[in-house]
Amino acid sequence: ELNLWVCTDKSGVFCFQNGQIDKAPILNYLKNHSISSVLFDEEGGKWFSTLENGIFYLPSSSFYTYSVEDGLTNSKINAIAIFQNNLVIGTHDPFINYLKDGKVSSVKISSTINSTIFNIYNHNNRELWISTNDYLYYIKDGHNRQIYNNLVSDTRGSSRRVFSIKDMIVDNKGRLLMGESKGLTVVDNMKVIYNSFINQNIELRIESIAEIYNNYFFLGTNNGLWSYNNHIFKDFSIKNKLLSSRFTDILYASGLQKSFLGTKGSGLLVFDLKDSVVQIT
Repeated sequence: ELNLWVCTDKSGVFCFQNGQIDKAPILNYLKNHSISSVLFDEEGGKWFSTLENGIFYLPSSSFYTYSVEDGLTNSKINAIAIFQNNLVIGTHDPFINYLKDGKVSSVKISSTINSTIFNIYNHNNRELWISTNDYLYYIKDGHNRQIYNNLVSDTRGSSRRVFSIKDMIVDNKGRLLMGESKGLTVVDNMKVIYNSFINQNIELRIESIAEIYNNYFFLGTNNGLWSYNNHIFKDFSIKNKLLSSRFTDILYASGLQKSFLGTKGSGLLVFDLKDSVVQIT
C-alpha cells in the first residue's frame, strides 16, 4: 500500500493515506504505547512491536496480543521481521523468538554476557542477519554463524572486534551496510571490507541507513543527516539546520523522490533531495 505509517514514542502509530503528511492521519492505533516497528504480512495482517507490552497483531479490526505469558522470552521488543513464513521477534535478551500458527518458540543466538538483540534483517527470504550489542549473526539453512570485526587484530584487544550496530541494510550489490555507534561498516562475503572509523578516522553515530540509488546512501546520525558514496561523506546540516536533528529512521519513496526522516524531538521531516525540507510536528 502507499500509506505512510509513523511510529511514535508513547503516542502509538499513525497512518497517513497515500503518504499525504500535510493532511490529518486516517488512523491512530495503540495510543499511549511506544511503537518500535510496523510489519505487514502476505495476508494483509499488521504487526506492531512495542517497547512496553510485547507485540500486537491486527488481522482486520481486532487485535491479538502476545506476551511473556504466551512464550516470549521478554516483553520488550526491539525488532521484528517476516522470515520463511515465521514472524521473527528480537527481544531485549539473547533470544530470537519465532511465532508461527499462534505458537511461540525461542532460540538462544548469543552466549555472551548481557547480550541483547537489536536488529533483524531479512534478505530475500534466504538469509537472516541479526545484530546484538556485540556481535553480528548470520542464519541460513538453519545454521547460525557469528561474525566479528576482522579489520581489528586480536592483539589490540578483543573488545574492539565487536560491533555496536544501530541499523543495517543489504544494498543492490549484496553487501551488508551497518550503522554503528562509531561509524559505517561494510560486510561482503562474510568479512568486513570497510569501516569509516578504522579506515578513514571518520566517527559518526549512525542510527539509520537508506539506499537512495546505486551506491548512494543517506545516513541518519545523532548529529544530522549525512550521505555516503564511495568513501565520501557529506553533511546536509550545513545547508539546513533542520537536517542537524538526531535521525532515528529513514524511508526513501523512489516514486515520490522524497525521503521521510524520523527524528528524536523534531518530528517528521520530508526531504525532496533538492534541499527542500518540510517539518511535521
